[in-house]
Amino acid sequence: VRIVGNSAFGANSLKNFQQGTNNTTNGFGSGSSLLIGDNNLFNGVNAGLIQNGSNNIFLGSNAGGYGLLTSTVNNTIVIGANAVPETINNTVTIGTSSNTDNYLYGRIHANSFKVRGGLVTQVMMADGSLKDETSFGSGHTHSNIAVLNGITSTNVTNWNAAFTNSHTH
Repeated sequence: VRIVGNSAFGANSLKNFQQGTNNTTNGFGSGSSLLIGDNNLFNGVNAGLIQNGSNNIFLGSNAGGYGLLTSTVNNTIVIGANAVPETINNTVTIGTSSNTDNYLYGRIHANSFKVRGGLVTQVMMADGSLKDETSFGSGHTHSNIAVLNGITSTNVTNWNAAFTNSHTH
């Protein structure tokens, strides 16, 4: 059984922990349901209540919520009190649905942005149009993609009418 390099600060932190290395918890009950995992950081009261997982960061009171108690979660970052990830692996969640605005300074670099509520293959282009990401082909990425809050099908129709769908490389 590997239990090396773990740090638990706060009553009940890592209380059920059985196996893993390099986990750090801070706050009452943080990581208390973790049984097996490596390289996790849980900071805040009851943050990171997952059963198994590695390479996660949960920051904030109840970050991760209680719905993950029996889940295996890997490579997930959750920031904010009561913030819950949309999906449980390989995602970043900042804030909750009660957050009305996000402020990021500097350039944002991304391969694509998914349209919330859109089809699973839709991405938003800088001109506001929606594209099917499967049509881009292998190795094809765009750096001029923008996220628009409150997207509706009416807005997309209007944007498509105003802008050409063609582009050059």
